[in-house]
Amino acid sequence: MDDANSIMLALTHYYVAAWRLLYIDYDARTQPNAFPRAVFRPLEIEVLAMIEKRRIRTLSSAVAAMAKLGGYQLYKHAPLPGIKVMVEGYSRMEDMESILIIERRRRRRHGAKKI
Repeated sequence: MDDANSIMLALTHYYVAAWRLLYIDYDARTQPNAFPRAVFRPLEIEVLAMIEKRRIRTLSSAVAAMAKLGGYQLYKHAPLPGIKVMVEGYSRMEDMESILIIERRRRRRHGAKKI
């Protein structure tokens, strides 16, 4: 019974993540100049901006930054990133977001400089 419950929980998580990635992909293709906050959380945008070392102003630039984390090679006439690259980038972005949250909590407890 435990195995079936674990599988159901995992599938639920994967379903939500897959839906979100397809939603991000669709919006980036149909509204590339939209504000990234339409589909990304503020902390996710902050993580992408830290990685890119510049502000993320559009949805297409946020998706490109996330896809780069998954190995996407951006060049002048590059096609839009595929879903496999976006899954890998999304996973890494989530990991970086978690690290940033943990580090901020640690610094808050110890009174260190803000990140």
